[in-house]
Amino acid sequence: MADSLLLTPYFQTEVGLVFYRIPPNIAPSAFGERTLLSPAPLALQTAKSGKVSDVDHDEVANCPALAVFAKSKQVRKQMSFDNAYLNYVRNIQTCQCRDGVYCHTEKTVVEVENGFVCLCWHHDRLFSEGEIKAEQLANLAYQNWEQFIAKSIRSKLKKPINMPITYSDLVFWACLNNLLPELDGEELRVFMGLRPQLDLTKESSIGAERPEAMPTLRDKVRPLLSLKVDPEPLASFLAIPKLKKFECRKWLQFVKSQPCVCCGRPADDPHHIIGYGGKMGGKAHDLFTIPLCRIHHDELHRSTSHFEQEYGSQLSLLYQFLDKAIGMEALVIER
Repeated sequence: MADSLLLTPYFQTEVGLVFYRIPPNIAPSAFGERTLLSPAPLALQTAKSGKVSDVDHDEVANCPALAVFAKSKQVRKQMSFDNAYLNYVRNIQTCQCRDGVYCHTEKTVVEVENGFVCLCWHHDRLFSEGEIKAEQLANLAYQNWEQFIAKSIRSKLKKPINMPITYSDLVFWACLNNLLPELDGEELRVFMGLRPQLDLTKESSIGAERPEAMPTLRDKVRPLLSLKVDPEPLASFLAIPKLKKFECRKWLQFVKSQPCVCCGRPADDPHHIIGYGGKMGGKAHDLFTIPLCRIHHDELHRSTSHFEQEYGSQLSLLYQFLDKAIGMEALVIER
């Protein structure tokens, strides 16, 4: 079997037995003649029971910088939105103080000073009575926060669960979320291949300064297009303003470099949205373009209605592409 089975054990310590509830879609033949049992990695603590891809890595162990990065106050401030972290802990499938003796079937989320922990009612009572130390739950809360950040990185970068998160993933995700300053400068220097910084306190080092990693990386990932908002344009004071077409060759080059929104293959040309207003015989603004490969580009122009029935409306595809571009910071709106 290429995949593993993720199951929750139910212990009967009095008779030395353990039971597993098998999901209805799993055939007995999936187990083979013998089964290897091992604790599930933290990356799977919110996964439902059933078949999962083989995962034998620890996110934090594979990328030690992730633990330091996750503890940053700015990272916690920026990622603590819409109860995303709380919902992550709610989805943990087992009591995190499970000891193999007894756990209640109902679970609850306990808030501690530095985050949240998932406990069953029995261990929640033990914590309330002081039998479980607050330090133990604090360590679990830190662990949950690190795994939540790892899952956010994996989700944003569309990274499969069986592939470990690397330092390059962490740098890319930090770029997308304006969190580069929270990364360690020396580790960034190594990542970018810059030589170690000189000791500038020595007289012999004066004038031999080497470039800093942070400004260098920021310069490399600066936005492709920055839009300036004018709340009172001159044309707005005219009864019938003459509308101008937005043109930007740099933006069209970016769109062409992205994968086709239909199949993911390399795009052929940026497609200007058609059939949704605009001048007769004229193209839409360059901003209203989506990347299409030659096959799907020809298919759209042969029959717009058939194309939209198959792949969704052009406006929907445009929204998804702009959402991706803004998230990648290829397009930034000045505030």
